Amino acid sequence: NPYFVRSAMKKGYAVSLGDARTDAPFETHADGVVLVDALHHIHPYEEQQRVVEKAARAATQKLGVCDPFGDRYLDLTKKFPFAEPLARWFYNWVEQDGPNQSRYAHIISRDTLESRMNDGFGVLRGVSHAIQQVGPEDLIVTYNLRA
Repeated sequence: NPYFVRSAMKKGYAVSLGDARTDAPFETHADGVVLVDALHHIHPYEEQQRVVEKAARAATQKLGVCDPFGDRYLDLTKKFPFAEPLARWFYNWVEQDGPNQSRYAHIISRDTLESRMNDGFGVLRGVSHAIQQVGPEDLIVTYNLRA
């Protein structure tokens, strides 16, 4: 997100903007790499795994991933199935914030996201990490890549 990068640069952070979906490796290495609100825009799951793996190779110490889960939408449509078309429309409209638009069909539950984080998205298995919930619908995981 170029707005996020500009804001961080104004605050004095050394950040760079890149597209983790490309086949090219990240050109720089950093103490830490953070994927913010990114993975749910990348599909299928195997592509998310590829992005996490590339980000971990670029980070020398820590990798952070912050992504949302969709329990609000899932609970609403389970309780009120007639509301699904409206929930689908609203989610698809709200999620136009990334280069690869997330869709209602891609929503995952908190349990699924936490399980993927605990498993290192299948590519960082056994890496020390901590997960915390931030706000009503986001989880952040921090992987300690160097002990």
